[in-house]
Amino acid sequence: MDILGLLWRLVAGSVTSTSGTARMLFGFHLTRGTLWSAMLLMTILNTLILLVLNTLIIASLGADLPPGLAQQAGQTLPLVHVLVRGAFSVLLVFALHYTAVSMKGTGGFEGSLMTVLWKEVLVFVMFLGVLAVMLISPTTGALLFLGGYLVIACIVAVFLSQLHGFDSPWSGAGVMLLASIGIIIGLTMLLILIGVGTGVSAMEG
Repeated sequence: MDILGLLWRLVAGSVTSTSGTARMLFGFHLTRGTLWSAMLLMTILNTLILLVLNTLIIASLGADLPPGLAQQAGQTLPLVHVLVRGAFSVLLVFALHYTAVSMKGTGGFEGSLMTVLWKEVLVFVMFLGVLAVMLISPTTGALLFLGGYLVIACIVAVFLSQLHGFDSPWSGAGVMLLASIGIIIGLTMLLILIGVGTGVSAMEG
């Protein structure tokens, strides 16, 4: 079987026949180990291509950037980008799963993991398209970037509704919204605790 051909058909089907593609992907019944390994690979690929996009954006803006911003952006290590993106994906998997379960969703954890993994695959394809367009028109590339994320969000909503047996994709969108709010609140509390801990340590020192 042509793996690349199958992947391309699945990517195209995610737009043209989202529900059917979702059922097909869930029907593969991949193990958690396989899904996590694929997630790691996609995290690395998306980080690398995003760094290239950032470089193109900085180069296209040039003198319009605030002093020192371009240098500061270039000093962040790729490994840091990978860790941050990977951590967010892991949090998203758990948040989507348990939020959906709390809303009487019937899907398994592997389905949530597949959903986030496939989101990363679609993001990678979108990044490739944006990269090609930005070489010709940075403005059009930026619009494609925003539009692409909107389309991917709609696809994820449909995937979640198929996975958990919801009657409408709006329920899947609700899961996404609540999960995102939960992640933001959790990260905010964590940062506050880290800040308080750092302040106490500094006072004791």
